[in-house]
Amino acid sequence: VVSTSVAVTVTDCQINGIDVSKWQQAIDWKTVKASGIKFAMLRLAHGTSKDIQFENYYAGATEQGIPVGIYCYTTAKSVAEGKKEAQNLLEMLDGKELTYPIALDLEDNLQIKNMNKEQRTKLVLEYKKIIEDAGYQFIVYANLNWLNNDSDQLPQDTDAAHTGIKHADWLSGFSLCQLISILHNTHPNLR
Repeated sequence: VVSTSVAVTVTDCQINGIDVSKWQQAIDWKTVKASGIKFAMLRLAHGTSKDIQFENYYAGATEQGIPVGIYCYTTAKSVAEGKKEAQNLLEMLDGKELTYPIALDLEDNLQIKNMNKEQRTKLVLEYKKIIEDAGYQFIVYANLNWLNNDSDQLPQDTDAAHTGIKHADWLSGFSLCQLISILHNTHPNLR
């Protein structure tokens, strides 16, 4: 059973996907695919700890031809910790191919309590640089309140020259993420 499903609307189509971590335990990926799921966002890490189900989920999803992206639930309390976390994430990923981006999941109050807006924004930008320098796409996974109130204003369009961070609506029941513009740019005819 997968507890979190995602519906993403891209122009004139809807794409159903899932967001999974160790909390979903064993997943029957054949059943997931048969249910119409078109992508999976797999949690690779919580801070610097690898999700114990990641390898199983990656193998299961890719064996069924389900495109995947990953996310890290960050526990960084400083820009330096965030940079270390991003580098660690890439080591854990070990060169695996991804169809969808690497998402930095910003939901923890650790960043609010320990960093000011400028530092939180710098955390995002430094993380983004490390991920993109390794050849992967990057997105931020955060609720709208965090994006609007707890970071310096990140651009909300795809032409954001000074950061390149794209905003879009990826609703997973509790969070808003920047995924649609990347989905649209990489898979314009995905149905």
